[in-house]
Amino acid sequence: MDGVRFKLRNKNHFFQNVKGCGILSGFSLRFTRRAYDGGRADIVEEGGIVEGKVYEVNSACLDYLYQREGVSAGFYRPTFVDINLNGKIVEDVLTFTVVNKEAETAPPSEYLEENLRGGTGCVSEAYLTSLRERMKSTFGIGL
Repeated sequence: MDGVRFKLRNKNHFFQNVKGCGILSGFSLRFTRRAYDGGRADIVEEGGIVEGKVYEVNSACLDYLYQREGVSAGFYRPTFVDINLNGKIVEDVLTFTVVNKEAETAPPSEYLEENLRGGTGCVSEAYLTSLRERMKSTFGIGL
């Protein structure tokens, strides 16, 4: 979701068509993929909601997303979910979920900051506040 990250990787041209804030019900945001420096984001079917920025993308962007998410390496897999977008249900929206979920691990502060920055102005302030509070209470990360 982070425009700064997209610009640093010269991929911002793929992410110009923002459709709005998508709300995924029945899932929670967790950090279940362990990387060398901490957890990475995942959606876990355990109730709750996940909010995120929704983009309309082209096929070249899909190739980039599959590579970035590590699909061929088996880190994430594509999945299709139904979301509420601007008050309407949109079916079969592409997202990615961790293949081999592990116990939740604290994300690196920089990674979490990218996610918060990317969501600012799109996802609800209540969702961002809840995420910040959970990071502080669960992992001792204050942002």
